[in-house]
Amino acid sequence: MHQVRIEAETRTGSGKGAARALRRAGKLPAVAYSQGEPARSIQIDARLFRRALVNENAERALISLFIDGEQGMAVVKEIQQDPVRRDLLHVDFQNIRLNEEIVVTVDIELVGEPVGVGLGGILEFLTRQVEVRVLPTDIPDSLTLDISELEIGQSVHVHLLEPPEGVEILTDGDMVIALVAAPRVEEEPVAAPEELTDEEAEDAEETEETEETKEAEDDGDAA
Repeated sequence: MHQVRIEAETRTGSGKGAARALRRAGKLPAVAYSQGEPARSIQIDARLFRRALVNENAERALISLFIDGEQGMAVVKEIQQDPVRRDLLHVDFQNIRLNEEIVVTVDIELVGEPVGVGLGGILEFLTRQVEVRVLPTDIPDSLTLDISELEIGQSVHVHLLEPPEGVEILTDGDMVIALVAAPRVEEEPVAAPEELTDEEAEDAEETEETEETKEAEDDGDAA
C-alpha cells in the first residue's frame, strides 16, 4: 500500500465564505475524524494533495498526517469535488491505529479477455469495488480476477475473489462483478410503402373494380 505524507494546519474559519476564501488562496478545507474524539477542522495545500491523489492514489493510501507538526496516521474517508469542473472542494480524513482493523473499499482488476468477447459478446463490468476489513498496513492496491474463460451468457461473482491473508471481503458474495452479454442484433428498418402516382392509383382502382365485377358475375352464373 502506498504511503503519503500530508502537512496540515488547524483551520479557524467556518462556513461557505471562509471555505471559498481558502480555496482562492490555494488551500483545501478538510476535517480529521478520530474515534471518541472531537473532529478537527484543518486546511491542506490543494496543489500538493491533488498531486498525491494523482501519483499515489490518495484514496487508497496510508497517510502520515501532520497537523501543526503533530504526526498521526490516517486514511481518506471522502473527497468532495465540483461535479462539473472537478475542482477539489473538501476532504475528510479518518485517523487510524496501525494495529486496529478498518473498513475500506478496494478496486477490482479484471485479468484476461473472455472467450465470449472473441465470439462477439459484450463484456459488462458491473461491480468495480468491494468493501473489505483489514489492518491499515495490509490494504491491497486491488483484487484481481481472471475472466479469460468467461463465455457468452456467463458471469462472475464477488465470492470468486481470492483476497490475500488478513483481508476479509464484506461485500455480498452473490453480487455480479462482470458478465459477457450476447451481441445485440439490430433490426433492419421496414421500408415504407411507395406512394402511387395519380395515374397508378386510377389504374389500381379500375383493376379492383374489374375484379369485383368479375367475381359478382361468377357468383351469378353459379346461382
